[in-house]
Amino acid sequence: MYWAGMACLLQFVVFGLVGVIRGYSVQSLAPIWIALIGVVLLTPFGARDKWAGSLSSLCLLLFGLGSILQGKNQKEGEKLYEAGNYEEAITEFRQEIDTWYLRLRFNHHEGQSLFKIAECQAQLGRFEEARKSYREIEENFRGFHKDRAREAGQTLETKLIEIEGFEKALAEAPDDHARAMIHFDLALAYRVVTCTAKAIDHYEAIAELDAPEPLKKAAKKFVDKLSQASEPFPN
Repeated sequence: MYWAGMACLLQFVVFGLVGVIRGYSVQSLAPIWIALIGVVLLTPFGARDKWAGSLSSLCLLLFGLGSILQGKNQKEGEKLYEAGNYEEAITEFRQEIDTWYLRLRFNHHEGQSLFKIAECQAQLGRFEEARKSYREIEENFRGFHKDRAREAGQTLETKLIEIEGFEKALAEAPDDHARAMIHFDLALAYRVVTCTAKAIDHYEAIAELDAPEPLKKAAKKFVDKLSQASEPFPN
């Protein structure tokens, strides 16, 4: 029972070190549950064996530290994202991912933080960086986060191709009415890839055109809506 308990605790330490070294936490709660079994198994030996007591205390400390501190940077990043402070939000999300002691046990905030980093990069128009972030999620995470990143990455690729086509059509548009309609298409595409600033630019461009008033009013309505909230447009 003694050696079984020690093995249970040591695997937790080993997996924690692996997470620190590779740059993201172990994507499973299994090491934690095994470690807790080890603590129970070593409880009778804790009083007379310093190694059993020390290792049990260390594992409980690491488990508690991770439980308390994980998610704080992610929550702060969410607030900054909602306020439109994307650079500052990236810093907070990155701390959630890169802080070494948060990787010692499974951190379910990592995948969401990296996904929000990709969205922040898209909001800032840094689409190549967003691509890399989505690919990083696909490579390092699994399940929901992996599937979500794959879908978002594919949507980004599709919409960027559409945007390129719309830009060419805009340059060749025969009149302001046609330009206004293309600006609407461009704004919608940028909203889908969560680039609110560029979407607003295209809506505002319609006001400068000799376009029908209903189009201008609709564009202004979208500008007002997007200026009040930084929520990404649903795919």
